[in-house]
Amino acid sequence: FLMGLVDRFQQAHPAVRFNLFDGDGDFLRRQLDEAATELACLLEPVEAAKYNYLVLPSREQWGIILRSDDPLAKKKAFTRDDLYKLPLIIPHRNIVRDEVSDVLKLDQRKLNVRASNNQPSNAIVLIRTGHYYGLAIKGVADLFHDPDITFVPFSPATSTGHVLIWKKNRQLSTAAEHFLQFVADHAN
Repeated sequence: FLMGLVDRFQQAHPAVRFNLFDGDGDFLRRQLDEAATELACLLEPVEAAKYNYLVLPSREQWGIILRSDDPLAKKKAFTRDDLYKLPLIIPHRNIVRDEVSDVLKLDQRKLNVRASNNQPSNAIVLIRTGHYYGLAIKGVADLFHDPDITFVPFSPATSTGHVLIWKKNRQLSTAAEHFLQFVADHAN
């Protein structure tokens, strides 16, 4: 959603340049706090006390990424009890893990966590070995367009939204203010 708006905004304002950074929420919030960037798009939940935010209309479904040829890839959904049996790669951010755990009523101490990650590319390499299962959003699997991996959602269904955040009490550049207004106009 947001990259589509970046493209449309830049078509209308070709002199505006964007610096795009990938990273987990901790990295992106540090970028904001250090004034290295003005806006950041994060998955909810977000510790928003220091930030203003705009809720974006896109939602992401949580589930497991695994090899397509794994027998478990035929499942319609993964349950809490299924997760306790899997060697997992989980998100690095505690707040995200806690949110998913709350919805699924997971006891995180019972999970077989083999790794945590802040960027999906490393996790995908491990998942392709067939020895790991990645707890992630569907968008990660979709991003790789890889027929060797697949996504299976959780039951009960678990989803999260995206927010565009910026630092409170900090003046945005004119370009950032105009882009923020552009996003707000298209987010409803």
